[in-house]
Order: sequence, then C-alpha cells, then structure tokens
Amino acid sequence: AYQNYTIRTKNGECLSVAAAAKLAVSETFQDTGTMPADPTAAGYAFTPSKYCAEVDIAAGIITATTQDTGGPDVTFTLTPDEQDGRIDWACTAAGASNTAQIPGQCR
Repeated sequence: AYQNYTIRTKNGECLSVAAAAKLAVSETFQDTGTMPADPTAAGYAFTPSKYCAEVDIAAGIITATTQDTGGPDVTFTLTPDEQDGRIDWACTAAGASNTAQIPGQCR
C-alpha cells in the first residue's frame, strides 16, 4: 500500500506540472475562441521535472508523461470540453495496470 501511495504521489506531481498547460490552453481559448494547436500557440514552455518527462499540447489536448516514479511510466491525457464559455477537463491515464498508482482524478 505504501509503494502504491509513493508512486501515486510522484505521478500526481506530473499532473501538477501539467496544470500550467491547462491554464495556457484555457487562456488561449478565452482570448481567441479556438484551442491552441501546440505549446507555442498556447504560450506554454515545458521544463522537465524529476518525475515529469514531458508535457505537450496538440489541438488543446494535453499529454503529460511521467518518469522515474518507481512504477511504469504513465501518460495522462487531459481533454478539454468547452461548454457555455467554460472548459471542463477529462483525464485518462495509460501505462499503469495498477489503478492505485494513479491519482483519483484520472482513474
């Protein structure tokens, strides 16, 4: 149980890093009315962290990939859903067979 907790926490760090990309996508959408095609269009620049290898933006969809968590690398996909001027985010995770290692918001 402790191992699952520590891996889940490290995976969660990558989602926290991706929060800046969510903000960039949201602001770009509010300003232009369209989802940004890539990180540059969103005004977003990623710097890798200890547990987050990559955060990318493509057509408003954000992918965040973990590294060195003690478990398998996980790729989170954050998909925007715009309704009535606001954006809701759906999160899915791929790469981990043990859902106890995935933060609750992406299970």
